[in-house]
Amino acid sequence: RKRRNRRTTTTYFFEKAALEECEVSESSERCLSSLSAKVEEKLLASTLEIRVPGPGASREGAFFEKEAPARALAINLDLLNYRAKRERKRGKPGEARGLWQRCVEIDRFDGRAYVALSRDAERELRNPKLAATYLLESLYHDPTNARVRQAYGVLLERLGSRRQALEEYDKALRYDPGHAASLVAKARLLERRCRSAPRTSEETGRLTIFAATDAAQREAYEEARRCYARAVRAEPQNEQALVATAMFEAGSGRVESARALFSRAARVNPRNAATYAAWATVEERSRPDEARRLYAAAHEAHPSNTRALTSWARFELRHGNASVAVDLLRKATRVRSGKGGYRGGCVDAAVFATLGDITWRYRRDEEGARDSFRRAVSVDPAHAAAYCGWAAMETKLGNYQAARDLLQQGVWGCATGVADSTRLAKLWRHIARVDVAHLRSLQHLNLTSLNTVRAAYRKALDLTAGPVYTAHLAASLFLEWADFEASITLPGASPAARRRKVLEDAAAILPDNPDIARALKDQRLPDLRADDHIAS
Repeated sequence: RKRRNRRTTTTYFFEKAALEECEVSESSERCLSSLSAKVEEKLLASTLEIRVPGPGASREGAFFEKEAPARALAINLDLLNYRAKRERKRGKPGEARGLWQRCVEIDRFDGRAYVALSRDAERELRNPKLAATYLLESLYHDPTNARVRQAYGVLLERLGSRRQALEEYDKALRYDPGHAASLVAKARLLERRCRSAPRTSEETGRLTIFAATDAAQREAYEEARRCYARAVRAEPQNEQALVATAMFEAGSGRVESARALFSRAARVNPRNAATYAAWATVEERSRPDEARRLYAAAHEAHPSNTRALTSWARFELRHGNASVAVDLLRKATRVRSGKGGYRGGCVDAAVFATLGDITWRYRRDEEGARDSFRRAVSVDPAHAAAYCGWAAMETKLGNYQAARDLLQQGVWGCATGVADSTRLAKLWRHIARVDVAHLRSLQHLNLTSLNTVRAAYRKALDLTAGPVYTAHLAASLFLEWADFEASITLPGASPAARRRKVLEDAAAILPDNPDIARALKDQRLPDLRADDHIAS
């Protein structure tokens, strides 16, 4: 009996241990499956980050009803985007393009690769339609991405569709009210509506941005100011928003407020050369020594920043230090990474264009100036200022046909890519000036050349039609055309009558422009010299 009880007890303990082991095993399996489910949930949780619409967005439609697909790990996309940027800096745009395409294939809801491909298509391939296609494809997959909408608005603004650009900025802010980039872009677009009548600030002596002569301009001004304030509140550590707001405050005459914002931006990122360079432009007239110190700080913060060196050179040139300006520009031409970030030399066309202008005007070295201008247009075929400066030099030297050919080449270069209409208008304005100089050099008037001048002015005015903030440029074009008509004697209509006819057309198009109204009242013929319309 004792043996049987002992065997029964032993069997009981073995059975109990086996049951406990089975329970532990089942518990482990349940725990493991639970952990797997949690890990999967965390990995796929980012699917909802972009899919969920922002405040004020509509919840209706098939987009919000369909199931969100699984997405890749964010670290993989971060690494691919980083590698693409690195390849682009190394001067390998093809490899960078392939990496961004890989990012799009992995996750079509991440807009970073689409924005990068759009910028590459716009700047490198010079294909604005392809750039817009990339952004529209991204918005098709994710209409709530404020970053992509802001990039699309900037592209539309460059293409001349300012009204649509403003609508895109408003949509981006509806999805993300605190998106600083959209707020700054909208504010800058509204700024340009208030630039038709600039005035001078008593404290800085600089031209301010705003005059706000009518109710629409005042409304745009107040809205721009609110957008800047919202951007600074939304991202207090965003140095781009701080600098943009500081420039707005300086342009409005509130210099002390601008200085405080510049100081905040410099504390946020002491290595940002753009902050010091922008601050220096505000201090140029009132405190030139402080401006020179700020330019030096910008160069120390980023020695390869060619824009800061070019701004510093122009500042020294305005203060009579041409030799210092040339030294700064030659230093800028030797940097290994220019504006585009490519290695192997400077790729900033503004550096060569400014150097060519100084070489011609202050050194009287025509061949050296031509070499600098040639390098500028080879680096950037759409750099309108380089063509205008080069053409002004050739016009002064009497090479009228060469000057006109250069300007025509600039028109073709700007027309093949994304170019602001004001650039093309200025190129056509310089074409008219070259034709005027050529016409004055002839002993007998040529009616064909006279009609060519008028056609060039009409083309420039057609390019300025539309946006409110190009009214100042359009008014100056009308006044220049009227002065030209008054200086030419032709059989038939008198010079005064032809001048008045041009001014009446200007008044019909720009009824509120004070310069046009003042010119209509003054019927005295101007005493023009041959080179009044040649200066760059």
